[in-house]
Amino acid sequence: MDTLDNYRQIIQKILTEYSQLPYAYGELERQLIIDKTANHYLLLTPLHLIILIIFLILPLRLCAFA
Repeated sequence: MDTLDNYRQIIQKILTEYSQLPYAYGELERQLIIDKTANHYLLLTPLHLIILIIFLILPLRLCAFA
């Protein structure tokens, strides 16, 4: 069990450090989402956020006006 906790801490530390690196273009930032209970880790870059807006959020808003 201690080994699993160590792996979790290592993964979280690496992703946290990476998410805090400055982005090359402008004031964009990465978003880190961690679900400790399910051991899910998600690192979103600006490109991922744009894709989410185009394919998920925008169609939902368009459906609301239909």
